[in-house]
Amino acid sequence: MKKSLLFKSIFTILALVFIATGLNAQLVLYEGFDYTIPGYIGGNGAAGTSSNNWITQNVTTGQTTTIDLYSGSLSYAGLPTSAGNMILMPGTNSTVSRDINRAITTSATTIYYSSLIDVVDNTQLGTTGDYFLSIGQVAGGTNTVMGARLGIKSVNSAANYRLLLQNTTGGTPSYTEFAQDLNFGTTYLIVVKYDRASSPTVASLWVNPATLGGTEPSGSISNSTGTSPFSAFASIVLRNGSSTPKVYIDEIRVGESYASVTPGADVTAPVATFSLVNNTVDVLVNINPTITFDEAIFKTDGSAVTDADLSSLVVLKKTNASGTDVPFTATINSAKKVITVTPSASLDNSQVYYLAVGAVKDASGNQSTGSNVTFTTIAAATPTVTLTYPAGGETVYANDPVTFTWTSANVTTVNLEVWVPDNTTRVYS
Repeated sequence: MKKSLLFKSIFTILALVFIATGLNAQLVLYEGFDYTIPGYIGGNGAAGTSSNNWITQNVTTGQTTTIDLYSGSLSYAGLPTSAGNMILMPGTNSTVSRDINRAITTSATTIYYSSLIDVVDNTQLGTTGDYFLSIGQVAGGTNTVMGARLGIKSVNSAANYRLLLQNTTGGTPSYTEFAQDLNFGTTYLIVVKYDRASSPTVASLWVNPATLGGTEPSGSISNSTGTSPFSAFASIVLRNGSSTPKVYIDEIRVGESYASVTPGADVTAPVATFSLVNNTVDVLVNINPTITFDEAIFKTDGSAVTDADLSSLVVLKKTNASGTDVPFTATINSAKKVITVTPSASLDNSQVYYLAVGAVKDASGNQSTGSNVTFTTIAAATPTVTLTYPAGGETVYANDPVTFTWTSANVTTVNLEVWVPDNTTRVYS
């Protein structure tokens, strides 16, 4: 019988889902408004209409005006480079009264959200305050309970504004004021924390916090004036009220830790991990090696990597970087993280091979320097046959049936040679 050492190797790339541990695991939502322009979010009809992941929860009957996308992004020193576009909350409640939300999923009892905001001017702002960002208790077209309410009011005879905070409704809620005059036409980073496990619930606010990532810095204000409980965190809400601002909004993050919504700028180039560790030996000759990056990759000119680019990005040679090219095809997965290399034919036995990938960039423009491994394929298998019966010395009588048994490895066919008294050799296969 035939026993082959050439087994097909199947490499399954598992997407690691980080849950509950690690800062990346705690990011519940990132919204960079990376949608087609012209366009809008939250629909253009009644409550329940939607577009680009956002849904209308409240709007004046018959109103079809929208919350529109605008080209460009807001930025803030220390945060990763902004992606996508931004939106403009128009600050005209009489014509755009649309309140919208985007669903989030978390079982946490404390949530954080952050956003970049640029209040354009004093349009519609009052001196008592109104809120325009919050967390919804439910998602979809029927949300009516909002917590962690970020408010705003005009100060200094409309020359500046201040941000406000309110935990939720119930009892006699009031706003807590962040005691800093802010300027129109300037981008600020706001971070809001909401603890629904406390009774009453507690909201906290930072504006341009002293540190990003890590633990919460000092310098926040808190509010717990509302007495209603808050049962779940289900959505992030954008609200147009009678005195809410005309404001550009970008880079919304919702997470389960302060660090998750204030990530530091990405300064690390993509890192490649080969499915074969450097100097691996006894590699099967029908191997399809993979190269997995820790983040999505781009070509060094910033454009997307396609399958067609891999013949120049990936190198497979015999012996070393100066060796003979080995023909192959390669594919990259939809996440742009995993390259699979498929040699056009089985590799040679007992051969050293060199596998390399060239320089690539990540979304932040960090460029790698390329990396490589060498590996050695398994030696050619030696065929063996061992006769187990007869083993020698047995007596066999005429007309008696005889069964021959043996074990074999790495052979296709076994030939049996039998001599009979007339000295004729009979061969059986």
